[in-house]
Amino acid sequence: MIVFIIDYIERFNFYSRMFTSLSGEYKVVVVTHDPIVYLLCRKFPCKCILIKKNILPIYLSDSDADRDIITSIEVLNDDFSYEQAKNSYISTVHTLESLFKNNRIIKCVIWNGETLIGRATTQVCRKLSIEKIYLEISNLPNKMFSDPMGANAKSSIFYEPSIIDNLPLVSEQQHQAWIKLYEDLKAGKLPQAQSRFFRRIIGAINYGLKYLYASVYKKSFKRFKIKSHPNMANIIFNNAFDIKNEEYIFLPLQVSTDTQIKLNSNYNNIDAIRVALHKANQMNIKLLVKIHPAEKEQVSINNIIQEQKITKFILTNINTIDLIKNSTEVVVINSTVGLESLIYGKKVTVIGNALYLNFDQTKLKKYIHSYLIDGVDYFSNGSISLENSLKLLKI
Repeated sequence: MIVFIIDYIERFNFYSRMFTSLSGEYKVVVVTHDPIVYLLCRKFPCKCILIKKNILPIYLSDSDADRDIITSIEVLNDDFSYEQAKNSYISTVHTLESLFKNNRIIKCVIWNGETLIGRATTQVCRKLSIEKIYLEISNLPNKMFSDPMGANAKSSIFYEPSIIDNLPLVSEQQHQAWIKLYEDLKAGKLPQAQSRFFRRIIGAINYGLKYLYASVYKKSFKRFKIKSHPNMANIIFNNAFDIKNEEYIFLPLQVSTDTQIKLNSNYNNIDAIRVALHKANQMNIKLLVKIHPAEKEQVSINNIIQEQKITKFILTNINTIDLIKNSTEVVVINSTVGLESLIYGKKVTVIGNALYLNFDQTKLKKYIHSYLIDGVDYFSNGSISLENSLKLLKI
């Protein structure tokens, strides 16, 4: 049995592309707290278990479990209170322990691993010695991240960079051909920035269904605001700055609620601006800052605007690849833009925990072409073959 832990509908859209190919060889079970995912599973060859509110006495006998809850992304972002998070976590543990103890599990598939459901699943897998795999978007075309220890700064290659050294190296010709494809795809609109209003509507429907199905993981109601995007009217972009003839440091900001900032860095976006501005002032050049296109927190945007008034850096929304290519240096917290900058041979200062922190060009190529799983595009609608599904799951 292969168990997929699905936290919300967008993950289901990706995983469902694997279900048909896998079901011919394996029994597929989905465990979710999302009622829409539970309903959609009826159209696919898989069983689905909906995590419902725990009715047993709630207690925590493990300090690691309590730490999981307190530092979960949902609690840090104020989506759940501690008590809500605790109930959701323990409900997940009870559901999974029952499933795992009564079935032979070949692999448990977890997305990212830093959400409450991901952390609860990790705890159960460790306790019962269940093999697990963590998946994540690579943000590189036609490639997916897959690792048995975790994603980003929790991955095996973060703790053991030597793993990369033992991987095969592709030719420079193949690498350059891939870069051309990469540039063509990046020239389009970023998938992360699309359909935000639609996702809000689906989220609101799901929120109501969670009461009907007595499920858990219900966000605080204040988090649901049916609004397509935050107000950017007060942002002054200076796209007249001549990036081809002026020296500058480029700082791409990250989504303020993302696990990469909340859990894998001691720096937030404002901290990063101040670090990068200090470096730019020392070099007597400008600092160009770009807000992440998927940023949705109005408070975060307001803080950036206020910081700009005080420190006078330049906000831009010029194409990211152009900003990288023409920059003198790139400063990142730990975003994929740092990896992108290495692709173009730029000097990169990383102030957070990033798996590419010590990459040279050889390690970079091995990571892209030999470590990442090729032939799988997260944002595609096409089916995923059995061969690629097994590569993703390392079966």
